[in-house]
Amino acid sequence: MVGAPSNTRQAGRGIAGGDRRNRQSAPTAGLPAIDAAGLKLIGIVFLSEINGDMLNRISALERVRPDDFADPALGEIWSALKAIHGRGEPITPDRVTSLVRPNVRDVGAILGEALTGVYRAITTTDAAFYAQQVIEASHARRGRLILHDAARILAASPSAVDAMRRVQNEVSALVVDHDSRQPSPTSMFDRFEKSILDREKPIFWECAPYGSKLREVKVGAGQVVLIGAVAGNGKTALALQLVVDALRDPNQTQLKALVANVEMSPEALLTRQLARLSGVGHAWLLHRDYDESATSRIREALDELRAVMPRLELMGPPFNLERLAERAIAFAADIVVVDYAQRFDFADRSPDPRAQTGALMDICRRIADQGRAVVVISALNRASYGKEAGLGSFRESSELEYGADSAWLLAADPDDRGVVTLRCLKNRSGQLTDFPLLFDGSLQAFSDDRRSEVWDGGFPDE
Repeated sequence: MVGAPSNTRQAGRGIAGGDRRNRQSAPTAGLPAIDAAGLKLIGIVFLSEINGDMLNRISALERVRPDDFADPALGEIWSALKAIHGRGEPITPDRVTSLVRPNVRDVGAILGEALTGVYRAITTTDAAFYAQQVIEASHARRGRLILHDAARILAASPSAVDAMRRVQNEVSALVVDHDSRQPSPTSMFDRFEKSILDREKPIFWECAPYGSKLREVKVGAGQVVLIGAVAGNGKTALALQLVVDALRDPNQTQLKALVANVEMSPEALLTRQLARLSGVGHAWLLHRDYDESATSRIREALDELRAVMPRLELMGPPFNLERLAERAIAFAADIVVVDYAQRFDFADRSPDPRAQTGALMDICRRIADQGRAVVVISALNRASYGKEAGLGSFRESSELEYGADSAWLLAADPDDRGVVTLRCLKNRSGQLTDFPLLFDGSLQAFSDDRRSEVWDGGFPDE
């Protein structure tokens, strides 16, 4: 983010030849209202890069033209934003700066006001409002110019019919332009209708081998999947197993995943997967004292992991929502794992844990709306330990359960922690199903519990 202070600048003097460097300590009170709306709109485009709200960004970039801005400097910046978006590149202050200099000498100061100043954007949901403000003000300025020209013409020659006809045509063109740039209430429905008539099927990725009950966990584009468990019951292991197996699937060689784990280093996460794929105990690998006979299996598992590493990013610190959204976009991840929800930070941190978790789920929803799957790992309330857990067991449960498309809970057998039930508590894409699993802690691996399906040689009573 640009670190410029939010100080006053003179409107319309950012083009080369002007001077915004004599800045005062007061906020941007000297800006006309249209420039305030313009700054908001520019800030919204940058914010959409963080929270993934492509719909509002595209709508604003399509409706607003560079010459709609009262301040020519803002128009230059808007041109740069449209150009970067058109190339499909991430929108960053550095990219904008490189495009508009030397035409706008103090672009850094302007972006500082748009991103961190008094008029900075707080949410992208207001994009249509500020776009409309910019457009309406532009039309008002054009109308005033037309009226000014008409008054000048009449003063010079009251019978100048041809000149007045030209003014009338300009007014008509202004009205047409205004009407054509109003937001269409049917655009969303048009997209919906097309998806139905074209039989566009939802995208779900295979995250487990054929026949595995873990295939019931639907991880797909636009989905937010919530997984919870008490500490030490394997929620991270389950999420990593689903993701790595999805990357290993030979029919999904283009799939990419971003894993953001707050508590473990990339090496620790890879060691767990190496144990699972090689069948060599995690403790042996951790301390590097495995038997020599296991070397061949370890090499084969390392080769499997190496093959998927170009499509797997293990995100490092800082662990905040802004960086999560940035890396999801930059890496073009199809699946994003947030591990875990209660530990993620963000710039406008709230002291209220519920508000904090609500902000996380809002960002996760925005990321999912880009066509990605988001797997959110959550802790459970301490009060839920040792009890029959439900949706209310997730810590800050209401914020999590409302924002998730499906919610799964790992419940270990109190007498045998290797026997686990994966309970489906919410599912917008299927049925609520529970199924048994076996968890091998030494390998950090889940497998189907098929002991009840084994035929013992007897026959059921008639």
